[in-house]
Amino acid sequence: MAPSEAMNDDRWSMLVQGMAEHFGDVTISRGFQYFKQGRVKKLALAGPDRIEAEVDGTKRYRVGIRLDDIASSGCSCPVQRSCKHMAAVLLAYAHMQGRPVHPLMNARSAALPIRQEAKAVSRFDSDRKLKIKELAARIHEANIAVWREMFELNTQPFADMTRNSDYVKRCLGAIFQAKPPLPFGSDRLFKLNAYLFVLERLAKQPANSFADLFSHLGYFTHLAASELHQAAVRLFEERPDPADEPELRPRLEETLDLLRRQMLTESPVRTYFADYYFLFWNWLYPHFCDQDLYREELRRLEAAASGLTEAPLRMLCLVAQSRMYFFLSDDRKSWQLLRTASESGSLPADAVLDLFSRLSRAQDWPRLVAWLTETGPLLDMRQRGVPDRYSEFWNAAVRHVPEAEPRMWEMLELTLPAASRIYEENLRSRGKWREWMDLQLSLGREPLEYRASELQELEKQAPEMLLPFYHQAVERYVLLKNRDGYKAAVKLLKRLSRLYKKLKREARWERFFSAFVERHSRLRALQEELRKGKLIS
Repeated sequence: MAPSEAMNDDRWSMLVQGMAEHFGDVTISRGFQYFKQGRVKKLALAGPDRIEAEVDGTKRYRVGIRLDDIASSGCSCPVQRSCKHMAAVLLAYAHMQGRPVHPLMNARSAALPIRQEAKAVSRFDSDRKLKIKELAARIHEANIAVWREMFELNTQPFADMTRNSDYVKRCLGAIFQAKPPLPFGSDRLFKLNAYLFVLERLAKQPANSFADLFSHLGYFTHLAASELHQAAVRLFEERPDPADEPELRPRLEETLDLLRRQMLTESPVRTYFADYYFLFWNWLYPHFCDQDLYREELRRLEAAASGLTEAPLRMLCLVAQSRMYFFLSDDRKSWQLLRTASESGSLPADAVLDLFSRLSRAQDWPRLVAWLTETGPLLDMRQRGVPDRYSEFWNAAVRHVPEAEPRMWEMLELTLPAASRIYEENLRSRGKWREWMDLQLSLGREPLEYRASELQELEKQAPEMLLPFYHQAVERYVLLKNRDGYKAAVKLLKRLSRLYKKLKREARWERFFSAFVERHSRLRALQEELRKGKLIS
C-alpha cells in the first residue's frame, strides 16, 4: 500500500544522500533486481519518517527503515543492516512517491557533487554571517548604503520565498536580530530604512515566480505591503531630534534621496514611497528649516522632472516642488504648480491637507484661508475623509477670521455634489435653514431619508421651511401609485398635520387635506392607508 504522505524535495535529497552513504553499488544493484521482480510487499509509512515492509527472499523478511537515520534501520535477514532487502524497499518507496529510481541507483556517484555543493553553501553562509557581523559593528558611523548592504545579506536566505506576510516577517526578523543597540533617532531611521528595503523587495518577485510577469502586486503580496505600510506610517509619529544626534543629519538626507528616487520610479509600490516622501518632511521640519535645504531639494526635483515621461510621476514631482515653495513662503508659485499637477490626475490629498495642518498649528489663519481658497477646488472631494478635513480647517479658520465666512460658503458650494453631506452639516450647524432647504429641494431629496430627530432642530427653529419639503414629497409618493408610495405619503401627511398644528394653521391644513382626499378619492389603496393612519374614518 502506498505511503499516505508525499515526499518533498528535502526528504528526497536526504534519501539519495542516505543511499550513497549506507549501500554499496553491488547491494543497490541486487536491491534493484528485487524491486523489479515485485518482491517488496506490504509497504507502508508507519510515521513521518519510518517505512515498514516485507521482502520475499530466501524467506519473507521484515524491513524497518528510518529515513532520517538509515544507520539505525534494520532487516530481519542475516545481514540485518544495509542489505539488498532494505535497498529494494527504498527503491519501491521512491517509485510509489512518483520519484525516478535512477538517482538512487547512481546515488554514490551523484553524492560527491552534492556534498561539494553543500560544503560550498555552508562556506558561503559562514562568509555571509561574518560579513553581517562586520557591517553591524560599523552601523553607528556607517551611511545608508552600508545599512542596505547589511539588509541585502540579512535577507539573502529568503530570496526565493513567495512575497507575502511571512516573507516580510522573516526579513525584518533577520535584520533586527543583527542590529546593535542604537540611539533613539538612529534606531528609528534604521527601522524606517529596513521597512523601505523590504517594501522594495516585495515588488520584486522570485525569479521563478509567474507574478514577476505582471506590473501589479498579487493579493498576498499587496496584503503584506499594506501591513508594512501601516507599520512605517506609525514610525513617522515618533520624531527624532537631530540636535541630540548630530550624525543623524547626513543619514536623513541620504534617506530623503532614496525616497525621492523611489517616488519618481514606476513600480507597484511607488504610491507608498510617495506617502513616505511627504511624511518624511515631518521628521526634517522644523529641525532643518533652512532655505538652503529647500532650494537644494527644488534643484534635485527639477533635475529629476526632465527625465519623467509618465504623467503620474510628473504630477508627484510637481506636488513635491510645490511643497518646497510652500516652505519658502512663495505661495503663488506653489499654487501654480498644484494647478498644473491637478491637470494630470487627482492630487495626493494627504500631501495638501498636511500643509493646511501646518498652517493651523502655526495659527497662521490668514494664510490658511488663502490656501483653502486657492487649493480647495483642486482636491478630489470623492476621496474618503477629504471633505470632512477640508471643512474642519475652514471652520477653524473662520473662528479666527470671521470675515472669511462668505468665502468659506463659496468654496464649500464648489465641492457639490461630491461633498454635499459636509455642506449640509455646515448649513445646519449655523442655522442656515433656508439655504439648507433650497439644497434639499434642488437635489430632489426625500424627507424620509432623514430620521425625525434629524429634522427636530429645523422644526423648532424654522418649521415653515418644512412645509414645501413635505408637500412636494407627498405628491411624488402618490404619483408612484403603489402601496409603498401610499404608506410613505401617509407618514408624511401625519407629520404635516402636526406641523400645521404647531404653526396654528389648522384651518389651512383642513382645506388642504379635504382637497387632497377628494382629488385622490378613486385611489382605493391610498384611501385604505389613510384609514389605517387614522387620517380619515
